[in-house]
Amino acid sequence: MQSLISPVDHETRRSSFQRVEEDGVDEDTPLINRFPTSHHSERYLSTVITVGFLLGILLAGFIIGVYLLVLQSNADNILPPIEEPIPLLSQGLEAYPPFEAQNVVILQTDTRQCVNRTDCIDLLTNDSQVANQTLLYNYFVSTTGLVFEALGWQKSTLYTELSPLVVAFIGNFEVVAPSKFQIAAAKSVITNGVDKHRLSETFIIIGKTIKYPPKKLFETLSKLPQWRMNYN
Repeated sequence: MQSLISPVDHETRRSSFQRVEEDGVDEDTPLINRFPTSHHSERYLSTVITVGFLLGILLAGFIIGVYLLVLQSNADNILPPIEEPIPLLSQGLEAYPPFEAQNVVILQTDTRQCVNRTDCIDLLTNDSQVANQTLLYNYFVSTTGLVFEALGWQKSTLYTELSPLVVAFIGNFEVVAPSKFQIAAAKSVITNGVDKHRLSETFIIIGKTIKYPPKKLFETLSKLPQWRMNYN
């Protein structure tokens, strides 16, 4: 009787089956290898988007931080507007003729500082040491930037050889530097004088010592281009 499956066919089938098992390939494998899914691409794209988003947040934070620093820096450099000088004398100026100053003399009052209008007026009018100097100085400037007018643009009898505008810084500046408001107030007085042709455009700034050497005041003023010297 003839066998239903010939030896050759049996061997052939077996050999084919063995090759399939050895190769580990089924009907789906070739399709997977040749046509990979888009899962990896989607994950890569998602990662790129996430990283880009985080970098964008960091960049935005950096820009905002720099902007705030600039605003803070500008705020620190902004000075309040200088108000009109506060008059200390209402009479007695007739004997002092108006003049055009040629230079600026800076000195200190060698007293405590004052913090507001009332405190400063009390110091400048009731302190005998300062009150006696009121008719010698043209202007006083306080640590808070207030300007007090004594002689104003009437000629002082101090340092007549210099024909100066005498500006007194209220306080003692041996070890403490003047405030930025005080410096700004003095600059305002000087600028106003030049603008109104009451002070020569070629003026120089000279530091004077009355009682104690205002070292810190002179150090600050030495940064100005008009500063030339200081002497007793």
